[in-house]
Amino acid sequence: MTSSPPTTSTSHDGVNLTRVARSSAVTLLGAAVSAIATFALTLVVARGTDQVTAGVFFSSTGVFVIAAAVCGLGTDAGLVYFLSRARLRGRADEIPQLMRAALEPIVGCALVAGVIMFACAGPLAKIISRDAAAQTAEALRVLAPFLVFSVALSALLAAARGLRTMRPYVALEQIGRPTLQLLTAALLLLLPVSLSLPWAWSLPYVVVCGAAVAWWRRALPGLHAHDNRPDNRPDNRPDSVRGPLWRFTAPRAVSSIAQILMQRLDVVLVAALAGAAPAAVYAAATRFVVLGQLARNSVSLAVQPHLADTLISRDIHGARSLYRTSTAWLMCTTWPLFCTLAVAGHQLLQIFGRGYGVAGPVLVMLALAMMVATLCGDVDVLLIMSRRTSWSMWNMLVAVVLNVGLDVWLIPALGVNGAALGWSVAIVVRNLLALAQVRIALGIQPLGRETGYVAALSVSCFGLISWAAMRLAGSGWGALAVGLVLGAALYAAGLYAARTQLHLDELVPSRQRGRVSRTA
Repeated sequence: MTSSPPTTSTSHDGVNLTRVARSSAVTLLGAAVSAIATFALTLVVARGTDQVTAGVFFSSTGVFVIAAAVCGLGTDAGLVYFLSRARLRGRADEIPQLMRAALEPIVGCALVAGVIMFACAGPLAKIISRDAAAQTAEALRVLAPFLVFSVALSALLAAARGLRTMRPYVALEQIGRPTLQLLTAALLLLLPVSLSLPWAWSLPYVVVCGAAVAWWRRALPGLHAHDNRPDNRPDNRPDSVRGPLWRFTAPRAVSSIAQILMQRLDVVLVAALAGAAPAAVYAAATRFVVLGQLARNSVSLAVQPHLADTLISRDIHGARSLYRTSTAWLMCTTWPLFCTLAVAGHQLLQIFGRGYGVAGPVLVMLALAMMVATLCGDVDVLLIMSRRTSWSMWNMLVAVVLNVGLDVWLIPALGVNGAALGWSVAIVVRNLLALAQVRIALGIQPLGRETGYVAALSVSCFGLISWAAMRLAGSGWGALAVGLVLGAALYAAGLYAARTQLHLDELVPSRQRGRVSRTA
């Protein structure tokens, strides 16, 4: 009796990488649109208003994002994991139960938080921005009713990722919402209307959330066609999915709150400790870093459900392959930007107007920290999808304590540079902790020939060449443009030469079909 021929690791990895590549390509396209729209919104606000008004806008929307993360209770990762598991096991009847178990608590929490934010806007504004308390209070009252839409939207889009479709996320979160926010903000600044900028930022949540609900209603009936559970198997009660979901999600809730505090609290602390104008300068500077984060998140979100599948199936070899390849992809998309920011940050900040160029050191510190974080890859996703959410939680808590502690200590003396130093230290510590844990627990790590090649290529093309061009031809825009064009051409050639090693061919469907093979 002969057994069926095994599938080679290459074939198995090729199939996984193909699927991830397709998802990553779509999300990277969405990330490009999102990055342009988000950056353009920052530019419109910085150029169209004074620094105090801009600082109020950035700090109040930062409070909104923090509140939404708190109310979301970390359900995004839980929904991705449990919906992926339900899909793999053919248990479609669990999916609506999981959605109810996730949505009911977070929507209720968002409604309560919105009422509290509206009622306490005045006292909260005095803490956030003493020099512009009235403007900040008005902004918080505008934003408060929209918390529930933001929370529901995040859960619905996480559900879509758990069902292995990135289209709703790309269309609504990456393209729809930031584009609408940009257009409405531009209209408010151009037209003689009395509405404030927070209205332009918050109203798109209603439109996009409505579209997400419509997608879910269309998708739900088709899920039951794939339910392969035996007819005599009893249906799961809602409580039977609620318990496992929230036991998985509870540590992630703490991690999500800490993560958003680390990402958004800096602007609020700068406003509280240094003033609204420095907060505007710091927010504008960090928007360059956000461009890289959007690209990183796009690849990470595409990889997340596939890593969940491999770890649920106990396929450590597949997880290792996905981890290393996706890390190289992350570096391909982000290191050119971070190298450019480290070399030419002061020059780039001048596009926001006078007074913003002083934040050049902010970009240098954050760019270097993000390069370290990207080199670690999707290390936090690996911890979460291997059901070590408590490890991720403690890593994030250590990082946020470091971040807040250093900010409170350094901002009064160093201003925006102190905030950048605190955030940079927290980013590096969190990622190195997680990297060590993944190495110990799963026996995998992201470093290899692929990552080494991309690192050397990026630093050479976008670091050394741009630096040399600005040293030889001056620090103006012309010298920077020459360096970037030359570096980009060499970078593209380098990636093309290593396209097979980096699995970039997986992005081309006609090629990857011919490359996947099975051996006896």
